Amino acid sequence: ADSFVAQRMIDLGVVDSDKVAAGDDADDDGVSNYAEILLGTDPSDGYVEPATGDSFVAQRMVGLGVVDSDKVAAADDADDDGASNIAEILLNTDPSNIDDQPTTSDNPSSLEFPDFFFEFVRLKSDLMTPDMPLVVVECAGADMAFMPVSNVESKLSLAADQSGIGSDYERFVFRVDITEAACGFYRLKVE
Repeated sequence: ADSFVAQRMIDLGVVDSDKVAAGDDADDDGVSNYAEILLGTDPSDGYVEPATGDSFVAQRMVGLGVVDSDKVAAADDADDDGASNIAEILLNTDPSNIDDQPTTSDNPSSLEFPDFFFEFVRLKSDLMTPDMPLVVVECAGADMAFMPVSNVESKLSLAADQSGIGSDYERFVFRVDITEAACGFYRLKVE
């Protein structure tokens, strides 16, 4: 990759040896040369940069060995499992591995009367950027018309068990008192 990227950088007029490698950032915009080339932006021009979500995802995808320009953006689905790259990153799964699909946890939901709760893993909020999609909780009644749950953050707590997840992620517990809930069905959605 370094020789391909170095040649592309030289073609763009960048000749500083400290700025032509794949992992370098010639224009100091926070996005590696390789990720910018894959996303179709100019890695030598700091005024032209990919969308923050795309650059974040592209850099993760390059780190996973995905270098196909049609599979590195946030909305792409590199492993063709039906979940976008950004959804898999937000939910702590490998977007390059079809066998690693988003799930909530080994014990995703429980009922301890009167509380229903489920756990899920998401990217830490301080790593999120404004243009990234959010993990939202939706609920529905018997009609299965799902609507976003309001004030979700107030119903979340950090799970006691944070093992088995990367340092960029946190496991949360979403808890609902079923004696007060108007919904009977819940789901996670990335939007």
